[in-house]
Amino acid sequence: MAVNMIEIKSRIVDYVSRFGPCLPVQLSKQIHSNILFAGAVLSELVANQKVKISTAKVGGSPVYYVNGQENKLSMLYQHLHEKERKAYDLLKENNVLYDRALEPWQRVALRDLKDFAFPVQYNNEIFWRWYLFPEQDAVKMIQESIKQDVLQENVKIEEIKPEIIQEKKLEVNSENELKPELVREIMQKSEVLPENKEVQIKLQPAIIEKEEIEQVRETKPKVKRARRVKKEPDEFYNLLKTYFDLKNIETINEEIIKKNKEFEITANIPSEIGLVKFLIYVKDKKKITDADLSLAHNKAQLKKLPLMFLSSGDLDKKAREYIINNYLIFEKL
Repeated sequence: MAVNMIEIKSRIVDYVSRFGPCLPVQLSKQIHSNILFAGAVLSELVANQKVKISTAKVGGSPVYYVNGQENKLSMLYQHLHEKERKAYDLLKENNVLYDRALEPWQRVALRDLKDFAFPVQYNNEIFWRWYLFPEQDAVKMIQESIKQDVLQENVKIEEIKPEIIQEKKLEVNSENELKPELVREIMQKSEVLPENKEVQIKLQPAIIEKEEIEQVRETKPKVKRARRVKKEPDEFYNLLKTYFDLKNIETINEEIIKKNKEFEITANIPSEIGLVKFLIYVKDKKKITDADLSLAHNKAQLKKLPLMFLSSGDLDKKAREYIINNYLIFEKL
């Protein structure tokens, strides 16, 4: 007997609202189904913004929660890597951090803490805000910090050479203040302040990283790919149709991405609770990567449908991890 999908979704949202954040295995038990089906339903609920999903994981699984449960995400702290925990503690203590003033490993860690560190752009600079700290308060804190930095430099407009002001076409307001982002450059040209070595040291890692990247690009050897033996024009498509017939899959809509090699199909798939509408992404490729899966997954989320990925090839290591972490269905034809 078919089960009402609206009722299942409602039960999941209600359970998450009462006991969240929740793991997928907990929710699968609530709807008396397997974890793959629960993952498909959860994916649709996330796409419809009925529930939220964490980036950090507990044993490879994200947690699901609703608005108002953000403060409970601290449960993920013990599952973070050591450097991520240190960055977490630093941001929590300060509420706002200036990206450029941080060490390279801290900048990397904050970019990985998507659940707890939110970027704020101000004057073309990046700051990081603690996720529970209001954005308006963060902006005020940034403005006050910049103002204090200017005051500490103890620079007055009359100490600055007139020709530099003319060169930069600076506008000085009624309070005799300069724009904060130009104070440092003007002071150095005016010889009011010696060259700040600390700033140079903090900027150096980013420059080195860029140089290293360029060197890798120049020295990276070109790899010749082995030629694949082409299949008959309709062989792969016929194999796909045979698979659909055996699984009693009903095609609703079919879009050809690449002739005889890649298809995007909307279809009804039989399950223990009746027909379930899926986006089936089909790709004739020897090795499937996480990038292939991510592209298909994004398309499924835009259509608000669970994803099944079919291919003639195998998954590489990262692709297998992607399938497990996102509860997708993959089958080899």
